[in-house]
Amino acid sequence: TVIAPVLAGLGVYTGGLCAWPPYASRIVFELFAAVNGGEKDERGFVRVIYNGEDLTKRIKTCEGEAPCPLEALESAVASLYSPHNSLKEACQE
Repeated sequence: TVIAPVLAGLGVYTGGLCAWPPYASRIVFELFAAVNGGEKDERGFVRVIYNGEDLTKRIKTCEGEAPCPLEALESAVASLYSPHNSLKEACQE
């Protein structure tokens, strides 16, 4: 009951994925830290995997990148509570 809405929120619940998720389905969010010349970069990156399939490039705000900049995934989630400025604000209605 949770997987389909998460896929829809990410904008990937389309085509062959637009069906009731199979029993024991899973979504994995892999978080990566960038390293430049041995120094840890402050930017984060993420991959989204559904039942073993990497869906990251299909997320519109990731613009075909995998792994995707964390800010781009945050932007996709933030668009779900628009026109509010925060999740807290959206939940107060």
